[in-house]
Amino acid sequence: MKRLLLLALLAACAPRPGPEPAAAPTWRDRGIPISTPAIWEAGRLRGDWTAIAHYPAAGTAGCAELRYRIGAETITRSCDGRVEGGAFALRAPARYETDLPGQPAAFWVLWLDESGETAVIGTPEGGAGWILDRDGATTPDRLRAARDVLEFNGYDLSRLRMLR
Repeated sequence: MKRLLLLALLAACAPRPGPEPAAAPTWRDRGIPISTPAIWEAGRLRGDWTAIAHYPAAGTAGCAELRYRIGAETITRSCDGRVEGGAFALRAPARYETDLPGQPAAFWVLWLDESGETAVIGTPEGGAGWILDRDGATTPDRLRAARDVLEFNGYDLSRLRMLR
């Protein structure tokens, strides 16, 4: 009986579990399927990109200027001049994976315009999303098309943060 009482007292002294960690924000309705092009040439994404608009991930939340340099197996992100790099690997057509700090691992190309100048990037869980452009300025038609692609894939356009 004393042992049982001692165990009960010890259990009462045990630390209580803390609150559940906050869930990462999601910018898209995950009930809507996300799609990527079935036919994809990996080299089309390589090069320098400037974010026109984004749904911020933890590593880019405060960025006023956001740029990416994409290589064959690496990716570099510049947020207001702070540069970080990571691995970049093609896992399926238009579906990449990266280990950039503060960013979801998935980096999926949802759309790349015919000229290769404007791209829409998303993540299946909706933790981030980008409209990227080669020269940092896009045409109204391409911006409208990029926004349509985001909306089609379940992203909430009212929460899209314009950078340019």
